[in-house]
Amino acid sequence: MNTIKIDKRYEEELAGIRKIAEKFLPLGARNAVMNKCSKLSRYAQKAAAQLERGHYRTAAYDARTNEDIAAQARCKKAVFEAMLAGRHVDLRNAAEFHVSQMHTAIAQIRRDIDRKHPDLILCDEWVRLEGTRPFKSYWIIEKEVQS
Repeated sequence: MNTIKIDKRYEEELAGIRKIAEKFLPLGARNAVMNKCSKLSRYAQKAAAQLERGHYRTAAYDARTNEDIAAQARCKKAVFEAMLAGRHVDLRNAAEFHVSQMHTAIAQIRRDIDRKHPDLILCDEWVRLEGTRPFKSYWIIEKEVQS
């Protein structure tokens, strides 16, 4: 499969736009269009260079340190244990568990329950309080055993 020459394709299209602008637009609008075309051309050159380097194939950069990852795991565990103890957990509890992104912790807990705890169900419901936006409350229940 041939790779697309993105800068070449952009230049072909931009040449058509430049011709139309040169022919039909007054001087001020023509200059504005020409400037925008030049910017688009430069962006296309940069995109083509990134594609040639294979920039998109490199691993995603993660700025978190090992301590950050360990702290996130501890916070997730605390939220999970609170729900196992019967508590309903929501965004209002984020400070208690030192979680800056409660939705991420819940998503990780949901994934862990699906993989490791098939006997548990993560329940949720929308909570609508006066003066606040709706948010979800989460808790865990055990699946009923069918005999």
